[in-house]
Amino acid sequence: MYALSLALGLLLLPCLSYGNDLFWETGASLSLINAPLYPGSNQNQQFLLPLPYLKIKHPLIEIDRGVRAFIFKNPKLNLNISADLGFPVNSDDSRLRSNMPDLKTVVQIGPALEISLSGHHNSQTELRFDLPLRMAIAGDFKDTESIGWIFEPRFTYRAHHNAQQNLNIVVESGLRFASREYHAYYYDVADAFATSERPAFQTSAGYNGFFSDVGLSWRWHKLTLFSFIRYQNLNRSQFINSPLVEKHSFLLAGISLIYSFSTHHYTQ
Repeated sequence: MYALSLALGLLLLPCLSYGNDLFWETGASLSLINAPLYPGSNQNQQFLLPLPYLKIKHPLIEIDRGVRAFIFKNPKLNLNISADLGFPVNSDDSRLRSNMPDLKTVVQIGPALEISLSGHHNSQTELRFDLPLRMAIAGDFKDTESIGWIFEPRFTYRAHHNAQQNLNIVVESGLRFASREYHAYYYDVADAFATSERPAFQTSAGYNGFFSDVGLSWRWHKLTLFSFIRYQNLNRSQFINSPLVEKHSFLLAGISLIYSFSTHHYTQ
């Protein structure tokens, strides 16, 4: 997800510099992520990602380990663009997907309606109800394809725990629903790839699962430590009986260390 945020930030920064009240920060980050090969897999993969770091705050967009591009906003209601990212999977690394097509990087992007239930976007604490609807695109350097959509209604709680906002916490819980095309990309087994241990399977649109995650960040001078953990439960999902699903609940976790080189603040 951060690589996508960084790319969008680098593309938009020249345009935003002509606006007012622009804050941006540059640096370097090192992230360690442990995640299942795909939701439902019993095998994990680890990523060690050294990346440049870019943080942007502007009336039209915010980028900081995520993307919020504001279409409309007031103290209690925001309409913005949200994005997410799914990791690629080499099927040779998966026992269940052996000899099946690889899973490409999946980029999700689309509108999100945020309704503040307590506090607001700039307050010290905020509780809101989010309604993101994202289109999913799977691709690599050779080609891309649309694989449907994801709808993710959730509650989000955000808090700053001191006056300098050095310690931040974000807690999210919600449900995920997706189109048949999205489920099929991960969990269908075509007849051509069916075996005695992996029978043919076709899923449908609908419930995808429950998730709950916690993110913590702490800043000391030019150093920021960020960590997150996500719990996901696939019980009662439309694809729960797929032969490619062997684990009904799992954890995804990561930690990042960020060093800030410089900060800039422009006002007009």
